Amino acid sequence: MSMQLIIRGLSMRKKIIAIIVILALVLSLAGCSKKENTNDTSGEAETEAEGESSTSTDIELPVEDDSNYVEDEAVVKEFAEFVDAQYKESIESSYITMHMFYLDPEAAGLNMDNVAIEFGEASTPEKNAEDRAYYQDLKAKLESFDRSKLTREQRDEYDALDWEINIVLQLLDEKFDYYEQLFAPPNSLDQNIITYLTTFELRSEREVQEIITLINSLPKYVDSAIEYAKIQQEKELFMTDFDTVIAACDDVLNLGMNSSVLTKLHEKIDEREEISQENRESYKAQISEAFEKSYLPVFQSIKDAMNEMKDGYNNTEGYSAFPNGADYFEVMMNYSLGLKDVSVKEMKSFLEERQELHMDDFYDYLTSHPEALAIATGLEDGIAESTGYTDYLEILEEVKSVMYKDHPEVKNLEYNVEPADPEEKLDEKHVAAYFLVPPLDGDHKQQMRINPSNDDVGTIDSYITITHEGFPGHMYQYAYMYDNLHSDYMKTLSVDGNVEGYAVYAEFGALDYLNSVQEASKKISILDTQLGYITYILVDIGINYEGWSKDDALDFFTDAGYALDESSISEIYDYLRCTPTSYAPYGYGYELIAVLREKAEEELGDKFNAKEFNTALLNAGPSPYSIVQHHISEYINNAK
Repeated sequence: MSMQLIIRGLSMRKKIIAIIVILALVLSLAGCSKKENTNDTSGEAETEAEGESSTSTDIELPVEDDSNYVEDEAVVKEFAEFVDAQYKESIESSYITMHMFYLDPEAAGLNMDNVAIEFGEASTPEKNAEDRAYYQDLKAKLESFDRSKLTREQRDEYDALDWEINIVLQLLDEKFDYYEQLFAPPNSLDQNIITYLTTFELRSEREVQEIITLINSLPKYVDSAIEYAKIQQEKELFMTDFDTVIAACDDVLNLGMNSSVLTKLHEKIDEREEISQENRESYKAQISEAFEKSYLPVFQSIKDAMNEMKDGYNNTEGYSAFPNGADYFEVMMNYSLGLKDVSVKEMKSFLEERQELHMDDFYDYLTSHPEALAIATGLEDGIAESTGYTDYLEILEEVKSVMYKDHPEVKNLEYNVEPADPEEKLDEKHVAAYFLVPPLDGDHKQQMRINPSNDDVGTIDSYITITHEGFPGHMYQYAYMYDNLHSDYMKTLSVDGNVEGYAVYAEFGALDYLNSVQEASKKISILDTQLGYITYILVDIGINYEGWSKDDALDFFTDAGYALDESSISEIYDYLRCTPTSYAPYGYGYELIAVLREKAEEELGDKFNAKEFNTALLNAGPSPYSIVQHHISEYINNAK
């Protein structure tokens, strides 16, 4: 998972870059390796882009005849200025976004006077109405450009902007006011604040000053979020697990000033050798004061609010229980996956088709490889073959030394791997590890954080986690994009289905480099993961779109061969109702890429080249699926 801090709940205006939509400080675990909720993994698949249904290798890829495009110098210049202005306006509208992507904002042409150093405020219907008008105007400006007169790269930008604007307008529909859930664990607002401050990089004296201001803005943000939640409850649109949120706040309050969050901030200040010792001590004192007067009190406020609201309305059935919940879930799925107006019914049909394909593959493999049956049985009993690795860095170095036979080279792949802070509670979020998106103007050193409870490096699961987050997954993916994409706008898109789907695709491919375990172990691991993802996504759809009860979910899991008790079902059910679409980017995003590769292999035969396919895939950037389709279509046509 790529750890991108996304502020939801701020005014949508100008946020055309990360389309940071509606309510809550959310960690778009747009790149996190998901931990299993049972002994099996999870995942999903998807089809369709631009509303065109496609469920197998017979999909029709879009073909653009370059002879239809004639670049116009004046239009090219005007469009470049338009995108640049929108991009800068977007970055300046969110301090969180600006800090993530820039070490030196002013050198990048950003105006710090336009940047409010704050978390912001939760959304309101009035803000949403203003934003709808803004995006409708932006849509008209975009459509005033003649796409056929743009450069190849600009046509990608045009298509990405068109997708973003349309999906944002759908999410801003007034019928969805108060649908975003701020306090639904495990990614509730209180937990996201902890993770954000834990991962905040203090890279200069200016940023030390800014983090103090930012912490002091927390009460304003949390107060607006609580007010929002109370209105939600009045409208019967509220969803949480009160006891979980209250207990999490108690954990923070019990630690008080002994919190590792504060300790780490002090340590990061001490690491800034360019700051005088006197100023370092002053800054640490100011952060401690902000921590005591602003940080800790907001957790008390959240706890008090949850206790006050505890006897009121609380949806325990998922989005489908809300009047427009199924429609909202459908838009969320399209947003998460980078699709455009694809129905959930079409998505489900695609998933079921891919599920049947993988089941047939699983059965055929087990019947033709007797040793695979023993491996599959061992997995059920918690027994897995060891890879022999004893260090995460050893995995990264060995994969980096061999992956360029299948992937284009990248100049700089420096990296750092550290355990995540225990206060982040990654186990509760079902996160094995995550990747921190590097700034655009830095040294691009890649950062990974590992769940400290993952203490067995020698498992295939650990190998998969490291290759998902590292090489040839996210760390490689972003290093390549930063080196090769020309548009900062395209580099910062981060469509989850594309980003996470690629990382799952990469982790499966990286198993080819693992020579210390049997081929059957690798094959079973892949099939088990593919089927697990699809199962969880289908249950997600069942709960949040079709209105499944816990008994319905249990029946589905039982029919799929999962032996789960009532407690496990309750945990899974509550996780999926509170974090809808969380597995879709991984499993469904992967299946979309897999279908494109199957299509390329089918059409090209012996002319298919994995490195060239992967290059086309990476050159699309973290963009909507239609753009990925165009790049793969170009690769196929050029390779014939």
